[in-house]
Amino acid sequence: MSRVNSTRPPSVMGQRDAQETNITVVVRVRPRNQKEIRENSPITVTTNGARGKELHVKSTIAESTTKTYSFDKVFGPEANQDLIFVDVLAPMLKEVLMGYNCTIFAYGQTGTGKTYTMEGDLNTAKGQHAGLIPRTLYSLFNCLESGDVGEYSVRVSFTELYNEELKDLLSSEEDFRKLRIYDDYNKKGSIVIQNLEETLVKSAADVIAVLQRGSNKRQIAATKMNEVSSRSHSIFCITVHIKETTPEGEELLKVGKLNLVDLAGSENIGRSGAENRRAKEAGMINQSLLTLGRVINALVDRSPHVPYRESKLTRILQDSLGGSTKTCIIAAVSPAKCNIEETLSTLDYAHRAKNIRNKPEINQKMTKRALLRDYEDQISRLKSDLEAAQTKNGIFLSPESYAAMSAETTGKTEEVDALSKAIKAVEEKFKHLTEQHEQKLELLTRTELERDSVNAELNARRQELEETLRNLKDIQQSLMEQQILTGAHAETEKRLDKLAAGLVVTLKSSISDVEGLHQKIDRKSALEKENLKIFHDFQGGLLDQMSQLDGKVSEFANVSSMFCKDLEHNVSDFSDKQCKNLSAHMEGMREQVDDMISHGQTMVSGLGSLDSALSEQVQEVVRLATSLRTTMVDRERQSQAVHDELFSTHRELVMQHQKQLGEWNSLIRNKITGVANSVKSYLERVRLQEMATFQAAEETMKREIESLRRQNQALQTQLAAEREKGASAAHGLLNDITRLVGNYRAQCDESLTAIGASSQQTTESHLKSLGSILDNSTAAAAEASSARDAFIGDLTDSIDVLNHDVGAASETVDMAVRGIVEQCSTVENAVKETIRATANSVVGSASQIESKQEEVLRSAAERIRIQSESVTQLQHKTQTMWGQMQGHLSEVRDENLAVTAAWNDKSQKYHKASKVNHSQMAAHISRTRDEIECNKLTADIPTGQTPQKKSFRYATSWHITRKHDDILREYRENGRMVSPTTMARSFEDALAEDDEVENADPDYFNHDNKVPPAAEKDAPGEIADDVASPDGSEKAVAAAAGDRSSMLPTPAAAVGTPIAGSKLPRTKSIRHGSRKASESSSPMPFRGMENVCLTRGE
Repeated sequence: MSRVNSTRPPSVMGQRDAQETNITVVVRVRPRNQKEIRENSPITVTTNGARGKELHVKSTIAESTTKTYSFDKVFGPEANQDLIFVDVLAPMLKEVLMGYNCTIFAYGQTGTGKTYTMEGDLNTAKGQHAGLIPRTLYSLFNCLESGDVGEYSVRVSFTELYNEELKDLLSSEEDFRKLRIYDDYNKKGSIVIQNLEETLVKSAADVIAVLQRGSNKRQIAATKMNEVSSRSHSIFCITVHIKETTPEGEELLKVGKLNLVDLAGSENIGRSGAENRRAKEAGMINQSLLTLGRVINALVDRSPHVPYRESKLTRILQDSLGGSTKTCIIAAVSPAKCNIEETLSTLDYAHRAKNIRNKPEINQKMTKRALLRDYEDQISRLKSDLEAAQTKNGIFLSPESYAAMSAETTGKTEEVDALSKAIKAVEEKFKHLTEQHEQKLELLTRTELERDSVNAELNARRQELEETLRNLKDIQQSLMEQQILTGAHAETEKRLDKLAAGLVVTLKSSISDVEGLHQKIDRKSALEKENLKIFHDFQGGLLDQMSQLDGKVSEFANVSSMFCKDLEHNVSDFSDKQCKNLSAHMEGMREQVDDMISHGQTMVSGLGSLDSALSEQVQEVVRLATSLRTTMVDRERQSQAVHDELFSTHRELVMQHQKQLGEWNSLIRNKITGVANSVKSYLERVRLQEMATFQAAEETMKREIESLRRQNQALQTQLAAEREKGASAAHGLLNDITRLVGNYRAQCDESLTAIGASSQQTTESHLKSLGSILDNSTAAAAEASSARDAFIGDLTDSIDVLNHDVGAASETVDMAVRGIVEQCSTVENAVKETIRATANSVVGSASQIESKQEEVLRSAAERIRIQSESVTQLQHKTQTMWGQMQGHLSEVRDENLAVTAAWNDKSQKYHKASKVNHSQMAAHISRTRDEIECNKLTADIPTGQTPQKKSFRYATSWHITRKHDDILREYRENGRMVSPTTMARSFEDALAEDDEVENADPDYFNHDNKVPPAAEKDAPGEIADDVASPDGSEKAVAAAAGDRSSMLPTPAAAVGTPIAGSKLPRTKSIRHGSRKASESSSPMPFRGMENVCLTRGE
């Protein structure tokens, strides 16, 4: 059998608190669950953070329907389990160790987190989701094991109330004993639960294991509102026994008990979807909670009858509600709008429960002797019961009869108690009435003696009463007028408050805008100066680049044109002279052959008388001569064909090269003109766009620089390759043509070197200009990025096209040079081959003739001697022909030398023409530079009318007159009236404080709303309570407390005299942030009230 309180020994009395205390009510608001978020149910319950004391419920969309509830503590959805334990349960645990009985129970709708708050996650008892019970157990054993207490023992019990039936959750499954509730006669208001098992535990881990075992036996089911809805109430009781030793050496036992109650949640059967068994469970739960609500209402209304016995739940909580236990209620609510009805019901119950008052009483400390005596009595009683049961001596009844008898005995006992209380009340009332009767008899006697004297004074008082009534009418009239004036002032004050709030918001916004405009002007001014400097630098660099580029390209175009013309003329002259010399040479050879043929015919006619054998030899010689002639004609024809083909090829190549150079020159001039026009158009756009600047283009410039470097390297490589090819091609020429080709190659190398140097110089100037542009553009602003990107893109494209054209021109010149060299080589080879073939043919023919002559001489020696002179003459002619041919070659060599001299002369002329062209281009670039320099930006001239940046001083908050009800309630609580001297002094102090605010340091006020150090230490003043009656009489105080008319001024007082008994606001200076405002909180006369009560801010 479990007993809430042990027997009170006569030697040690319990200690009772000096006064009653209200039970503590705490509200916890859980976050919205996934179902509420999925249904998009809005939040209607709001709190002031994780911890506060107020809770706001908005039942509809309109703000005017918001209700505010005040509780001891309010925890928002941000609060965790540890915060609730520290604020709610930790203080109670200390009181349990002091010897108090404490109860905490969770109340609210199903699915609002009651079980989570009380138990939490039992698998991780030390985790962040652990509930109040596990945290309590660990904290309890930490305190007991710290060594501050002596011997101790801890017992726990776990009870379930399901469908109004009690069940021990810690008992074994085979134990079917029924739990019964009985009154504890040792202590009024306490109960005893029969057959309830209390388990002795030694550590928090043991208790967690016991708690888990009991929680698994609880009735839990799934509903639409909660998947793990508790279908029963549970009471987890922790009893702590601590042994103490008095200074005299006597051992005492201190007992404390902590009841942790997890109530099943109230639910709407229609919304939860409960049917059949679940519907019955819901009905029983709602019935027990309804009884709990009636008990709360009865305790709040102080009803003589509290229906504790209508439910087993209220009977178990009887000592916790209105008894001697310290109680805390945790009301769990949902913030979603779909649960607004249950939330309001829970909050209303919790708000009414705040008014329940308990009388906490420390449990008596039992001595060891008294405890042993109690145990001996119980042992004796148990032995007697056991002996009677064994001997079957006594009265034996069935359980039903025993229960009925017990219930009847209990009812009779209660009825006897009630009758005894009624008898005592009647006796006390009779005694009181008797005493009153005797007092009234004595009073009647004294009254009869005084009646005569009172009648005499009555007539005089009647006259005073009539005069007082007339004064009362005047006061009532003044009261009505003053109420009308006060209402008008209050309405005006509200309008001024709204107007001032709007003006402060507008002022803050305007100051923020003005500061933004000043910052914008400063940034644009700095940006304009920087961009102007960048523009001038870019303009100078661009002029230098254009000068260098135009000069170099024009020089290159003119030199190339002159070079091509001279090359065409010299090659044509050279080809003509070579063709004429070859023709003359061939003609001479033909004449000599004809002479040889005619001389042979003369020899044949002169030797007609020779033998037939000589005739055949002569015919063979004729055939050889004819073959030689045919060979010579074929050679001449081949030489002429080679000459014609070479001449036409050279002419076409030179014309094509000259045409390409002309097109390339025109293209370069067009590109330069386009670049100049784009620069002019860009400068025009810069002038029209006022504040346009260049944006950083670092990556683009780097790519351009790298591209130009690669082009320069490629050009140098190409020039070197061309030099090597020209040298290898000219190595095989004849000595006579070598000098001509060498001079020509030198001139080509000089031209190509000039082109490469010009291109390299142009590239380097571009690199320098682009590097300068890159350095300057890094500081440019983002506002003109599009204009600068467009210009840089155009300039980059023009430079790329120009570089491409220069490369194409270089390739064209190289191709022309290579073509001319190859043609010269072809001419040389053709001439050499022709000469070699002719010489070989003539040598072969001479050899054949000589062989035939030797045969003729051998056959006819005599005839050979006769013709020897003719043969000798023929040899002389042949030698003469070869000498002529050698002379002809010498002439060709001399002509080549003359051509070389002519090329040197033309080179000098080419140099002079370059100088003339350079002077002309310099004049043109000068004119272009003058045109670019004339385009200047328009400057922004300050007018001096722009407002300067300054600080603003203004007030951002103020106080208005307090509610009249608050002022009157303060007066009624104090029960005294302010004297005119005190009011005048308070008024003068308020004016002095206002003057101090007006004369304060200007730095104290700043529009940044920074709190000065001195202002942070100021605290609101206390309300003066030096209220006294003007005449000091208790009668005036009573009259003021009983009749409001005594607080009103007379017509004369309304003009300038302080009103007797009035409790009007006093001006109180309060520093808040960077402001010092007046707050109405102390007495003040009506005169000057419009200057004090309505003072708002500075």
